[in-house]
Amino acid sequence: MKSVKRVDYIDGYRFFGILLMVMGHVGFGTEFNHWIHAFHMPMFFFISGYFYKKQEIGVLFRKRFFALWTPFIVFEIFHIALYGILNGSFSIISILQYFTYPTYEIPIAGALWFLPALFFAELFYHVTMRINIEWVKSLVIVLISSFGIFISKYIGIQLPLAVDVACVGVGLYHLGRLLKEKYYVLINLNVLITVIIFVFFSYSSLFSGYINMRTGTYSQMPMFWINSIGMSIAILNTMKYVYSVLERYSIGRIILGYMNSVGKNSIVYVCLNQLVLLIIILVLNKLHIGIELIQGRLLVLLLVLCCLKIVEYIVLKTPLRRIIGR
Repeated sequence: MKSVKRVDYIDGYRFFGILLMVMGHVGFGTEFNHWIHAFHMPMFFFISGYFYKKQEIGVLFRKRFFALWTPFIVFEIFHIALYGILNGSFSIISILQYFTYPTYEIPIAGALWFLPALFFAELFYHVTMRINIEWVKSLVIVLISSFGIFISKYIGIQLPLAVDVACVGVGLYHLGRLLKEKYYVLINLNVLITVIIFVFFSYSSLFSGYINMRTGTYSQMPMFWINSIGMSIAILNTMKYVYSVLERYSIGRIILGYMNSVGKNSIVYVCLNQLVLLIIILVLNKLHIGIELIQGRLLVLLLVLCCLKIVEYIVLKTPLRRIIGR
């Protein structure tokens, strides 16, 4: 296999996660949603842990606050205000109330839940890493992760700002770090093994009970961890091979450029994909273009991705880029 830059195929990994997120919002059936929810958000916590770097808590807080909280607050207020204006119920109180609700209840842009969840997961993990005794450190990680699942699965409570999801994310974050530091061989699998584990964990994800981190649904806890990590490793290896093949051809390099762009600016897609999707569906309905069949869903997906690429360009070329830390 031809050597490729790590950052390239990891951007491809993120692109794949974003593609699945958008497809999930478009809607491609119950089985598809069952499959992707088993791993498509856990994989983002996992890859964040892969890039773990020890730093002072204050430095981390400032850096990640501007990178994650700025777009979260700006786009949350924007979507809540837009929803309120369209429904004739806009008020400052309505905006403040959503900061106390489970984050996925944000109107139009429920996907914003991921931003505070990642922030708190990273913060909790870095605080835990300050513990000097290794076994205590490991125990705390297990306890934090277990708490996140326990409070939503058994008590039926979801905390504001996705703090419960962040707790589960701590475990995924740690496993991503371990992969890079101790089990790097697992991202250098040959093609046959990569295909086998991709198929195996895809099948396992479909038949292991429904998982949805956003809503705190964990049907089978052991399989949640096994499937999410298995699929994350499979996707990492798959992207390495995809990149090694596509970079040989001019059209392939164009495709890789698009994938890299989405991966690097994935926050734009997280924050605005549902609004773009809503607008496109409204327009297609006005034009009496059916979207119920698979052909219609594929058309919607294509239009959403194209429009989001335009939005990404606008954001990066205007002062709006400061919102996403560019």
